[in-house]
Amino acid sequence: MVSSSITRRWVIAGTVSLLAGCGPESVDQLRAQETVLASEQEIVGGTNTTIAANPWQVSLQDSSGEHFCGGSVLNENWILTAQHCVNQGGTISMPAQVAAGSTILEGINSSRQIRPVAEIIIYPGYVDVNQGKDVALLRLSAPLDLSGANVKAIPLATAADEAAGITAEGVVARATGWGALSGDGSAFPDRLQAVDVSFLSNSAAQSSYAGETIGTDQLAAASPGKDSCQGDSGGPLTVLKNGTRVLVGVVSWGEGCADSRYPGMYARVGSFESWIASKISGGDSTTAPLSETGL
Repeated sequence: MVSSSITRRWVIAGTVSLLAGCGPESVDQLRAQETVLASEQEIVGGTNTTIAANPWQVSLQDSSGEHFCGGSVLNENWILTAQHCVNQGGTISMPAQVAAGSTILEGINSSRQIRPVAEIIIYPGYVDVNQGKDVALLRLSAPLDLSGANVKAIPLATAADEAAGITAEGVVARATGWGALSGDGSAFPDRLQAVDVSFLSNSAAQSSYAGETIGTDQLAAASPGKDSCQGDSGGPLTVLKNGTRVLVGVVSWGEGCADSRYPGMYARVGSFESWIASKISGGDSTTAPLSETGL
């Protein structure tokens, strides 16, 4: 792994180690610490958006209600996120809660739905983000209300969609999240942000990341001056299909952020479609409170 490659979850300045999802550190504390990594902390070229335009977007939060990763609503009971958000060196870390239905991250919002996390299911064989398999499922302790405009499930891109070119080179995708905004690490949004990036081929990504092995379950995307970054990990990468957005990727990792030499890397949802369907259908559920590694 390239030594300065970083995940897109909140990290402590000077390291690439992940924070525990329910640890004592607050985002405010992290903001002060992350200033030294300013060049790696920016979501460049993003714009304000709303939860109504992205109602599948959720925030993973610690016990203090602080955001540390994103996720996507699959149905009323299940959230898809990045495995590195909940698996730290083989130690599974339970997010305290998921917040859905709010454009604004901080403060009280009448449309927000808060649900504790009851279970984590991790995709088997995960080692590190640069090696792929960076997905996990979260089962909520109580179902979300999907009847309103601000909390909705998003359809998954299928293997057939992949074969039809939904993630072909040049296709424009949209990432959303509450990651950092400015190059000096001092500006962080309360409002949900969106950024449009274009897919690159895996061979192009492999050329950029010569020290890595880019697998078929990964996606690369980049546009000049635009990228996802810290705080966006686990969040959605979506593409329009017949006028409807579908989930094609999960924010994963990259070398810096908006560095023209290195694309952002995403977990390819089409590669995990069958596994996801088997887990959230109810037919292969487990009573384990934290994790399940078997297929």
